[in-house]
Amino acid sequence: MKKIIICLVVIVTGIFTAGCKLNQAPDAPVIKFTANSSTIYTIKWDAVAGAEEYYVYMRSKYVGETSADPNSLIMSYITTSTEMAFRRSGYTFYFAVKAGNSAGVSGFSNVVSN
Repeated sequence: MKKIIICLVVIVTGIFTAGCKLNQAPDAPVIKFTANSSTIYTIKWDAVAGAEEYYVYMRSKYVGETSADPNSLIMSYITTSTEMAFRRSGYTFYFAVKAGNSAGVSGFSNVVSN
C-alpha cells in the first residue's frame, strides 16, 4: 500500500505549527451482491471510504476451472458507481473490483462468478 505524507508548516506570529495529512490508498471493496437473470448479470459493492473511483476486472472462465487468481483478470471498466451490470453472453465470467484515489489503488475485492 502506497502512503504519501503531505505536511504543511505554518509560522504564525512566531508560533510554529505543523499539520500533516496522511493520504493512502483505500481499502479493498467487498462484492456483496450478485444478481443473475436470463439476460443481465449485476455485481454490487459497498462504497469504500476515500475511494474516488472503482476498477472492475473480469475475464471468462476456462473449462474445468473452479476458481480464479484475481491477478489473471483484466481491468475492463473504471466507474464511480458501486454497481455494474453486464449483458449475459452464454459464457461464465469472473469479476473483481479495486478502489482507487489520488494516493493509489487498493488490493482486489473478493472474486465472484456468474
